[in-house]
Amino acid sequence: MTDNELLLAIADIMDRKMDARFRPVENGMQTIQSEICIMKENIRTMQDEMQGMKEDIRTIQSEMKDMKEDIRTIQGEMKDMKEDIRIIQGEMQDMKEDIRAIQGEMQGMKEDIRTIQDEMQGMKEDVRTIQDEMQGMHNEIHNTKLFQENILLPRLNTIESCYTDTYERYKKGVDRMEATFVDTELLKRVVSEHSEKLKKIS
Repeated sequence: MTDNELLLAIADIMDRKMDARFRPVENGMQTIQSEICIMKENIRTMQDEMQGMKEDIRTIQSEMKDMKEDIRTIQGEMKDMKEDIRIIQGEMQDMKEDIRAIQGEMQGMKEDIRTIQDEMQGMKEDVRTIQDEMQGMHNEIHNTKLFQENILLPRLNTIESCYTDTYERYKKGVDRMEATFVDTELLKRVVSEHSEKLKKIS
């Protein structure tokens, strides 16, 4: 065996020994590298999941913000509703007061109606009394007419006839008296004239 062959044989033995010694290490390194790759994949998966969670958190935050706005809007609407309810309660209180006032007025009107009914009842009694009196007056007037037709008018006709005759007699006497008055006046003037003449002569 030559030196080269010996060296080659030694090198081959060394290689086999080195391979035998380092193969477990290499296998271990490969296992570690494989585990590192798996861990990297897991980390990338976790990072992706974290990114998804961040997106979910941002979505939740946005939805929470919207919910807060909705809550503030609802609170504002509830405040407005409370104001409206207070206004309605005030109006209902006013309506109750108005109803009580109307009930009082209606009670007063009922009292007035009862008073009017009592007065009307009294007026009916008065009307009946007046009707009775008018019936009595009608009877009296009827009796008076009968008295006038049967007793008074004949007597008046008799009296009128008497007065007519007397008037005619007096009329004739008055005519004679007027003539006498005229004659007397003439006589007075003649006597007065003669008296004046006699005074002048004497």
